[in-house]
Amino acid sequence: MRSVLLFLTLLAACQAAPIVRNLKDSQLSFLRVAPTGNSVLYASPSTLDQPTLGVRTVNIRGSASAEGLTQAITVILYARAADPASACTAIGTLYRCEAALETPISAALTFSPAAPDVSLSLSSPILVEAVNLGKVWLGLRVVAGAGEKVTVWFRGMRAVVTLL
Repeated sequence: MRSVLLFLTLLAACQAAPIVRNLKDSQLSFLRVAPTGNSVLYASPSTLDQPTLGVRTVNIRGSASAEGLTQAITVILYARAADPASACTAIGTLYRCEAALETPISAALTFSPAAPDVSLSLSSPILVEAVNLGKVWLGLRVVAGAGEKVTVWFRGMRAVVTLL
């Protein structure tokens, strides 16, 4: 009986222990960046290894940096678990979606030529849903600023996941 209780205790502890995964560097590139008003722009999805057990929480930490800036830009990051093709407008390789219907996953982030890097800590139910489905679309809404040939890099990202 003691061994069964010990096994169940260890099993419960393993399920509650977080799993840490390093994520590949990714980027969102734009030929021209300008305030997008009430629109969010999404690029291709990031494909994830779908977990065999359900995910309860996701916290992603790392840094974002903007390259090609000539002036400051302020953006808000968004995520979605569903393909934007059915609900949004295709613009070349991007999708434009109505911000009011989307899920923000960050506060406003400001990048400038003098300070192009920001630290990120992202946690949202939409990230949990996306991980459970195996795909996440990352998008952004430009609140202020403009530029040409701007790339926002996500580097050193680590996902801390707890399972159901």
